[in-house]
Amino acid sequence: MKNNYLLLLTVCCFNYATSQIINFPDANFKTKLMASSPTNNIAIGTGGYLHIDSNGDGEIQVSEAEAIYGLNLSTAGISDLSGLEYFVNLYSLELWNNNVSTINLQAQTQLTFLNIMDNHVTDLNSIGAPNLTKMWFQNNLVTTIDFSNWPALEEVEGDNNPLTSLEIINHDILKIVSMKNCDITSLSLHDSPGLINVMVQNNEINDVAVSGLPIIVQLQLENNQISTIDLSQVPSMTQLMITNNLLTSLNLSAQHNLSFVGFNNNPNLQSLYLKNGAFEQFSAITGCPLLTYICNDQNQMATTQTAITAAGLLAHTNSYCSFVPGGEFYTVQGNIKVDMDTNGCDASDPDNAWVKFNVVGDNGLETFISNEGNYLLSLQSGHYAIDLSSENSFYTVSPANIDFTLPEAENPVVQNICITPNGPHQDLEITILPIIPARPGFDATYRLMYRNKGTTTMSGTVDLTYQEPIVDFISSDTPVLMQSSGDVQFAFNDLAPLEKRDIYVTFNINSPMETPPVIAGQYIGFGATVLPVVGDEIYKDNFMGLKQIVVNSFDPNDKTCLEGSTVAPDMIGEYVHYMIRFENTGTFAAQNIVVKDMIDTTKFDVSTLIPLSGSHPFETRLSDTNKVEFIFENIELPFDDANNDGYVAFKIKTLPSLVVGDTFSNSASIYFDYNFPIVTNTATTTIQQLQVSDFDFASEFTLYPVPTKNILNIQAKNGVEVKSVSIYNMLGQLLQVERGSVSAVDISALERGTYFLKIHSSKGNAVTRFVKE
Repeated sequence: MKNNYLLLLTVCCFNYATSQIINFPDANFKTKLMASSPTNNIAIGTGGYLHIDSNGDGEIQVSEAEAIYGLNLSTAGISDLSGLEYFVNLYSLELWNNNVSTINLQAQTQLTFLNIMDNHVTDLNSIGAPNLTKMWFQNNLVTTIDFSNWPALEEVEGDNNPLTSLEIINHDILKIVSMKNCDITSLSLHDSPGLINVMVQNNEINDVAVSGLPIIVQLQLENNQISTIDLSQVPSMTQLMITNNLLTSLNLSAQHNLSFVGFNNNPNLQSLYLKNGAFEQFSAITGCPLLTYICNDQNQMATTQTAITAAGLLAHTNSYCSFVPGGEFYTVQGNIKVDMDTNGCDASDPDNAWVKFNVVGDNGLETFISNEGNYLLSLQSGHYAIDLSSENSFYTVSPANIDFTLPEAENPVVQNICITPNGPHQDLEITILPIIPARPGFDATYRLMYRNKGTTTMSGTVDLTYQEPIVDFISSDTPVLMQSSGDVQFAFNDLAPLEKRDIYVTFNINSPMETPPVIAGQYIGFGATVLPVVGDEIYKDNFMGLKQIVVNSFDPNDKTCLEGSTVAPDMIGEYVHYMIRFENTGTFAAQNIVVKDMIDTTKFDVSTLIPLSGSHPFETRLSDTNKVEFIFENIELPFDDANNDGYVAFKIKTLPSLVVGDTFSNSASIYFDYNFPIVTNTATTTIQQLQVSDFDFASEFTLYPVPTKNILNIQAKNGVEVKSVSIYNMLGQLLQVERGSVSAVDISALERGTYFLKIHSSKGNAVTRFVKE
């Protein structure tokens, strides 16, 4: 009997609780609830829209509140939500356009959607509702928000609130955030892997920090006060709107999928980095009067330049903010060894510093020339075929071809290169470079660079002839073997195959007050020879003549043809040498320097270009048929006058189709970091006879032996009669004349070097060149 009483008591208590009438102090609140019906969207239950007062007694009981899953109480004049705590099964609550200042949703543990737009709410952090996935609170009075209160939140919109900071950290679910037209000054977005879109336009943001957002797509930051922003940790972003800010620089090189960027009306913007492998769009450039540099992917250069021109900006664009492809890329690398003992390359073999890589990929042909014992190619995804070659035919490169598709399973792709001599070959080469210009009364320094391009170890001498008495030998960094008037010689021993050595020589140039005087505009000549010549398989590069113009002052960034402003016809189809000098005249060290040279393919054979030397380590790239880039990366060229100079030297063959009277001209553009390029002078050289030839020398005469030490023999063909022979130096100065029917000339009195020989004959005049060793 006692148990029956207890059961009856429990049932009565439950019926009382569920039938309890809820008190709503706010009449507007109750009125809105009582207005619910199946024909409006105020309340929704299991079966759809319904009348909350299901029993029609004019009141709302707890049981009736518990049956409701969604409420739309918008535009009802509600200010007090007392009684809402009984609606414990709500999933959706809309309270927009009311007079609510406080809200308590501690009982609504299942609530997933909350809309409290257009109220007077000041605090959200203590409202409860921990399972919210979507929350709208635009046009309230909220000053702070802590998203950790809602770990399941996916979307939040809180425009037009007096928020002063926005911080989203370690939130796994949040996807979309809109906080426009607030008072936010600080934005921190970190380690939130679900975040896709953040809209914070029209704030006062001056401090931005973003990282750990792996799928972020869009950042809308227009109309703020942002002066700097680091986006390197958000590579997935596809759209950035950051117009009307105070940026000085914008770097989007990490955004490999960027489709659009809006950056207009940043009056302090000076540089823009868009080299990222993407083909992003941007609207016409306006409101960026200080913009001077845009770094682009190569395939966007023309489009960007068009936009710069249309905006009337004095800006330039290139891809030199980095020297790897924009976007994702892969590495092919290895070492380059010389197998001198022909037993296979191994770690004990010496490095080789010259291999040409002709890389054919989806974007066409690009050539890299390695100047070091290791190589590294940075390539984008795609199929590649690489042909490898050495400077001459005396060595075999293995493998000669590399064929692969990127990406491969491993990155980097490692492919070592082995260079093997294919027999005994003798080939020496010499180059003379003017390091310090020739000025009247001052010292000038020259670099004699000799190397063994053959396969056998060589010993011999280096000989330098000069114009004494207008040039006086001062010193050298190598002991002098022998010196006489206008000639100085140096010995070398055991020059290994592919080894290069240098001799630095200093001369003093006569002043205008000395006898004979030297003045600006005058040419002085030098002849450099490396011996032995006998047995040398490519003997023409055993000699080089330098014709140098004397200057009073000099442009620190210039280009010079070292053979001078005129060359003889026998230089057609042969190598000519160029030197490009640069100087950092700024106020800070130059980290990177690029020398770009657009080769005239109607005058030069680009495939024959060989980089010879530089003041600092550099890489050579050839692309777009005729574009050559000498890249000095991370050299940190100082700006003090004693150390701010640099140069690069190369040789290239003229086309064999050139004729007497033709000229070949060339200039270069020098890029110091991100500054406007400095365009050098145009170095123009004319092909001309020492005097006009009436016929081709080789068709009527044979000259032997070449080279020679003492006697130069002349054999006439076809009954042509020799009337006189004249010998000239490389400057065109007459040195020796032999009259009559001459068949041999004694040249033992001449210094070693290169000379012109002119024959006056019964058929007319003809000129050729010979070498005295």
